[in-house]
Amino acid sequence: MKNIYRKNKIKSKKSNVEKIKTFDFKELEKKIIMAEINYQLEQRERLISEAKDFYFEVDSEEQIWGYKDSEVVADIYVNEEWKNKISVETDINPYSDVTFEEVDKALRDFLFNEWSKKQFKKLETIEPCMSRDLDKWKDS
Repeated sequence: MKNIYRKNKIKSKKSNVEKIKTFDFKELEKKIIMAEINYQLEQRERLISEAKDFYFEVDSEEQIWGYKDSEVVADIYVNEEWKNKISVETDINPYSDVTFEEVDKALRDFLFNEWSKKQFKKLETIEPCMSRDLDKWKDS
C-alpha cells in the first residue's frame, strides 16, 4: 500500500510543476506594458480635454511646450530648485492671443497632476522681460 500512495504523491507533484511551467511571463509582460501605454494615452487625453483648449507637452525635465488649438503659445523652462523654490519661466508667443495669466493658470493645473505635492508647493512662475520678443518666435 505504501508504494501506491507514494506513486500518486509523485504524480500529483509533477502535474503541479507542469501547470506552473505553462504560465507565460512574456504574455503578462506584454499586458502590463499595454496597460501602461493605455493609461498614459487616457491621461493625456484627459489632460487635454481638462485644459480647455490649452495642453502641455513635456519635452524634457527642463522644458515644457504650451499649446492652444494645436499652435505653440508658450515655451516654458523649469529651472533647478534654488532657495526652496522651483522657478518656472514662461515665454509667451507674441503671435498668439493668449496672456501670461491664462497660460499660468493652465500650467498650474497641468503641473498639479504631473508633479508631486512637495514639488508643486515650491512652484514659482515668472514671465521674463523678453517673453514676447518677436525675433525669438519668428521661426515658429
